[in-house]
Amino acid sequence: MVEKTQKYNLQWPQNSPVQLTATLNSFMNAPSTMPQAFLFMGSSHESSDSLQVVRAFADKIVGGRFAGNADAVLYDAAISEDGVAGIREVLNLASLSPVMTSRKVVMMLNMQLATTQMLNALLKTLEEPPVHVVFLMLSERAMLPTVMSRCQVFGLHDEDSKNLNGSNESLELLTSNRTAGLAERMVLVNKLATMEDTDLSRLLQRWLILQVEELKQSPNKFSAVRATSEAIISLRGNFNKKMVLQQFVTAGLH
Repeated sequence: MVEKTQKYNLQWPQNSPVQLTATLNSFMNAPSTMPQAFLFMGSSHESSDSLQVVRAFADKIVGGRFAGNADAVLYDAAISEDGVAGIREVLNLASLSPVMTSRKVVMMLNMQLATTQMLNALLKTLEEPPVHVVFLMLSERAMLPTVMSRCQVFGLHDEDSKNLNGSNESLELLTSNRTAGLAERMVLVNKLATMEDTDLSRLLQRWLILQVEELKQSPNKFSAVRATSEAIISLRGNFNKKMVLQQFVTAGLH
């Protein structure tokens, strides 16, 4: 029996993107519309905003605290050493009916580390998921297009994700260069390189979200999604900015 008297903090973390939380709240308010698989593209690092948002969503779905809940299943690809067997074990647990809530929540972290074989094992369940299960996956990179096409996808690259409402002019600049030749794209590199790092990161995240939506209709665009995702991650590291952007405009504008 669920303990009703214990109170939990079911508020969203302070830095949560407003548009994202509004969308997730709408699913909570109309459970029949709730997708059974979510892919959040962001970091699984313990201190990341991305992980805090996903945890808060999991808490809301189970109506309490995810950690320690009998209907909560946690999988971390960075820790598991069982490969496909580990994924199958998680899926077996997910297939069991919930005992304390109406839904069973499966949180899967660091899914950028999952192999193709592991993702294919997961795909079989995503194609016909048990009606009571909600998958919450967190990955720093794009995954197999067949997996992504079965998920509700959100871009969540930490603190930049709450500032995705930047200038549409820059987004249109990327769109207009989709059919440009190599010379025009190299000019674009120079324009992008002059942007502040935070503004550039926000722009690429907006572009990634647009690409993911297109991916649902055109699976052949997966390589472009991957190129954008890798560019976002590289720009957060100590990589040469222009080299990263050259790779992005070559492969990420399709």
